Amino acid sequence: MAQIQFNQLLKMENDGLVFYGLNDELEDFKTIINKELNNENIGTGNFEDKFKEAYEIYTQDGRRDIILEFADKPKFAISKLAIWRIRLNGLASWVSDYVVNSRRDFELGS
Repeated sequence: MAQIQFNQLLKMENDGLVFYGLNDELEDFKTIINKELNNENIGTGNFEDKFKEAYEIYTQDGRRDIILEFADKPKFAISKLAIWRIRLNGLASWVSDYVVNSRRDFELGS
């Protein structure tokens, strides 16, 4: 899995999802997420049909977050994905929100 720095998130081509504080193996996590999205009729196909890349990032206090960058033409319904993400009760956010709301976790100031 590729590790990414916070300032690189500001330059990502596509938005994506961030999952907070995960210790799962990436391949297992990718399989679980893909299966969940397909089972919930949010998306179709394999992981790569939905996401371009998966990254890990560590906050200054050592929390490991997983970032899934959307594919250029993802095979999922964004409205259904938004509702699913909200149901996770704060365990995930959009990358575009993460870069605004998590700046202090990376000592970049506000």
